[in-house]
Amino acid sequence: DHVGTRLTIQHEKNVTSTGGEVHAETDDLFVILEGSTTLMVGGTLEGPTTSAPGEWKGTGIRGGREVTLNKGDVAFIPRGTPHRRTTPNQEVTLMVIKATTPAMSK
Repeated sequence: DHVGTRLTIQHEKNVTSTGGEVHAETDDLFVILEGSTTLMVGGTLEGPTTSAPGEWKGTGIRGGREVTLNKGDVAFIPRGTPHRRTTPNQEVTLMVIKATTPAMSK
């Protein structure tokens, strides 16, 4: 199992849909550096397919909560939570921190 933290800086412009994704062993932290983005979080991932071990991508999210994130905002997405970002007619620069630890057995 992989354990660690990965940091990336991303710039997106006019992204209309990413479908949605879920990570079994990774928490995401988004820090908005410039611009704004719309985050859909929670609900159920529709049409999930395995994209990598412990990773699923879907065609959309049903029943999630939509929030707008602006410069200076921070959002924490715990592992197992469906989420997606969109930036229609907008631009955003964000720092993405991914923290990965093995799933804990019960």
